[in-house]
Amino acid sequence: EYPVPPGSGEACRGILEIVSEERNKVYDARKVIAAVADRDTSFELKERFGRSVATVLARLDGKTVGFISNGKEGTKGFFGHLDRILREEYGVAKVVSRTKSNYSAPADKHIVDEIGSWDAVISGIGD
Repeated sequence: EYPVPPGSGEACRGILEIVSEERNKVYDARKVIAAVADRDTSFELKERFGRSVATVLARLDGKTVGFISNGKEGTKGFFGHLDRILREEYGVAKVVSRTKSNYSAPADKHIVDEIGSWDAVISGIGD
């Protein structure tokens, strides 16, 4: 077991300086990951492969991660497997799963309102 590095979570307090409350504003996903993950635990894979894609391994000890599913069958098994990995290997304290009422529409208002209480969000599609 590894202790959570001192200062982890401090950067998360300024998350609204990275991600605007206006949904049409662009933001840097790498800065969001750095703010949410435990300090000095992020490792990006293929960082030069695609500038719009960030594949990062990071510790999330004690954090809450939310899953937003589009409701299609393919997401159920994937999110179940990912839930176990996040809890057992990355120290995530709580996983919250929500399903949109319509797979082709944005997340429902009650889901969007709840996101503020999560430390990280994974949105997935599956067919």
